[in-house]
Amino acid sequence: MKPKEKENQNKSNGKFCSVNVCDRGLYLRGCCVKHYQKLLAYGSPLAGSERFKHGLSKTKEFGIWTHMIQRCYNVNCTGYKYWGGRGIKVCRRWRTSFITFLKDMGKCPKGLTLERINNDGNYMPKNCKWATQKDQARNRRNNVIRSKKDADEIRKLRILGLPIKIIAKKFSSSIPVVGSIVEGRNWK
Repeated sequence: MKPKEKENQNKSNGKFCSVNVCDRGLYLRGCCVKHYQKLLAYGSPLAGSERFKHGLSKTKEFGIWTHMIQRCYNVNCTGYKYWGGRGIKVCRRWRTSFITFLKDMGKCPKGLTLERINNDGNYMPKNCKWATQKDQARNRRNNVIRSKKDADEIRKLRILGLPIKIIAKKFSSSIPVVGSIVEGRNWK
């Protein structure tokens, strides 16, 4: 069998394992069988000679960690274009070890999710925190109103009689966003 034919046998509908050096076809969670088994056993598809199982593969934190890696490295992941496609990466220490991620972040408090403080920065200890959905909505790329100071300024301008349309233009924002701030639905 020619090398090219052998390579094509490993491919699963043109989708490959998300581990950079692996050209095997997909099995589950963006990994081939070999790397999927490592993911379940050690918390990382890149695990080497670790000889223990963490027993945490069904926890909320493990799901968050897995999805973080998939968004950044699996081109077949639906959210890849918003994370990995923009160049967002996971620091090596987290990418290779779920246990290290858990030690750095701690258990996820109820009602919170993982947020990058700098929305254009990578997933790493200094740039991540547990945050509410409301906090995360304020930290989106398309939200130019990023501080309470901006929100207070918007309310002040509206009280002075400036139309919402002009305020929105001044802050490079949309009319609905400014309206929700003025009405007190956002940035209370």
